[in-house]
Amino acid sequence: MVTLIQRTWIFSLLPAWLCMTLVTPAQSQTQPWYEDDMPVVISPSRLRQPITEAPTAITVLDRELIEQSGARSIVDLLLLVPGFQVGRLLHGFPVATYHGQSSRYNPQIQLIIDGRPAYIPLYGGIPWGDLPISLTDIERIEVVRSPNAATFGPNSYFAVISITTTPAASHRGWVFKTEAGGNEVGKATLSGSGSTNKIDYRITVEAAHSEGYDNLPDTERDKRATLYSSWQINNTEKLEFDAGFTRSGYFEINSVATRGDLTPYRDIRNGFTRINWERASSSESSDSLSYHYSRFSMNEAGLFEYDLGETLRNPQFTGINLEVALNRDVVSARHEIEFERTRRLNNKHRINTGAALRYDSVEGAYIFNDNKQHKIYTSRLFFNSEYSPSRQFILNTGLMFENNTIRDSTLLPRLAAIYQYQPNKSFRLSYSRGERTPLLLETEGNVTTTGTVPALELSLTDTALIGTKDLQPETIDVYELGYTSVLQNTNLRFDAKIARQIVSKKIKNSSQEFPTDTFNGTTRVYDNEGFSAKMTNLEFQIEFNPKQNVRLRGAYSHSFDFDAELSNRKLTPENTLSLFGSIRYENGVSLSAEYYHSSDWIWDDVADTSRMNRLDLRLARTLDVGGTDFNIFFQTQQFPGKNLDYLARNKIKNAYFAGLSVNW
Repeated sequence: MVTLIQRTWIFSLLPAWLCMTLVTPAQSQTQPWYEDDMPVVISPSRLRQPITEAPTAITVLDRELIEQSGARSIVDLLLLVPGFQVGRLLHGFPVATYHGQSSRYNPQIQLIIDGRPAYIPLYGGIPWGDLPISLTDIERIEVVRSPNAATFGPNSYFAVISITTTPAASHRGWVFKTEAGGNEVGKATLSGSGSTNKIDYRITVEAAHSEGYDNLPDTERDKRATLYSSWQINNTEKLEFDAGFTRSGYFEINSVATRGDLTPYRDIRNGFTRINWERASSSESSDSLSYHYSRFSMNEAGLFEYDLGETLRNPQFTGINLEVALNRDVVSARHEIEFERTRRLNNKHRINTGAALRYDSVEGAYIFNDNKQHKIYTSRLFFNSEYSPSRQFILNTGLMFENNTIRDSTLLPRLAAIYQYQPNKSFRLSYSRGERTPLLLETEGNVTTTGTVPALELSLTDTALIGTKDLQPETIDVYELGYTSVLQNTNLRFDAKIARQIVSKKIKNSSQEFPTDTFNGTTRVYDNEGFSAKMTNLEFQIEFNPKQNVRLRGAYSHSFDFDAELSNRKLTPENTLSLFGSIRYENGVSLSAEYYHSSDWIWDDVADTSRMNRLDLRLARTLDVGGTDFNIFFQTQQFPGKNLDYLARNKIKNAYFAGLSVNW
């Protein structure tokens, strides 16, 4: 018997199939009128377009910038993007967000790696410290600074980060890189690329360790391996296969335990496989079919003792032990298949259409209080269109239809009108909507643990959290006015935007009485907040290359016109700033410097006020010895003034690093 879910998927796909069939015939070979050397992006609408014609504000971080910045993690790179904030709950638990309003798991940002969504179904967030990707393999990062659910669907809420890895065919040989620094920081990476029988391949293995903050026992260990291969079947078709696996771990300090007490060591495993077939007769006529599978697991179990007085925050029970058996083992998995088609209909109009099916599952006795597999089925149709009635005007539209077993059906639009008053200079007026579907934890969670107090011969049951079945999705509406200018003769790029952001139905949990809880008589229950969180963001981004060997860039954001709730809770910093400069000399020496600043703000799940003032300096020297390139670098991170990273307990200090890479 065909189930309701199966019927939903079938009827959801029929319109996509008809749409993709009917729009196929008129395949014009007319080339777009923009210059070939104009910077091109693809993330905003899945259509290759000059950055001046993109329907949203976007930041591009290329390979050269990634290397010169000296960034040691992906989240560090995001500090170069206007409006982004980065924090570390622990050294092994980095978090990133765009204009604040985020907790440690942040399910409101989408990360795409080579077309594959990397956020996990467990808590909807991105495991930044446990991603199966090495910085060495990243070729380019595009950051869409706006909701882009019309293009990428779930979690494309505040922003979308799209990572493209380096094509295996672009390099032949091996790269070995090692680095070390303060507090026992160390990393070693080996990557090799080659080709055989029309198959290009790249293999990367990496190991890293760190003792984290000096004053905390937050040891971190990481091991990862990735494989990428591409088979050029003929002139128009290719088949890609890639896979990756990370095993990492760290201690997490329990906020309710006495100083020095720890929850179990978290052993985390994150892996994926992806297969992608593509046929492209030109950059404007292509079809692709992809499948990916990902699995994330966390093993965390043990028997622990806590001081009952500190746990209850009641001095009457100080000195009495509470014994708790914790088993937080959890597994989440995802299967997804997607078909995509791009066509130019005529010299004024081109489109991108597609459909996708996704199956997510989460299993964990700790978060659900059962041994069942909890599932979400999702089907999506997407449509992106670029219509140019004249050389000066462009109308860019996007629409995502999504149906899932939590939310039912929804339509997510994007609309942008672009006016190019001069070549490579444009104004943009746009509107976009994003939604965040409630998580399985938020709708079906039941976090219940039992502890014993041997001294009192007492057993206590604590129901810490209960899900709510009828939660509504969080929504965000953004109205944006933008300006982009690319002056190729002076190597100057500039963009600015002002945007009004309205967040509605934000999902929060609050304490409520719960009679069956014998620990403290309360539990936390999820609900949609009744108010709308509103603010205005002003952003500037500039990059200037006065000479071939000199690169300067700056990014600034200012948030204002907050509503009372955001203003009182300080969930968004008013100002963020990043400055970057680098210079390369003919003798192989290069110098670079970055400054990062964020004004006071508070992460949504703590009470401590975060702030950042950071200065990075880097000196490198490249030597060519018998056809082998050696690169030696020295780097420092300085924190002038007052700094606080997520929690006041995280004692920040200046850090120094050195490293060597060998390319042969």
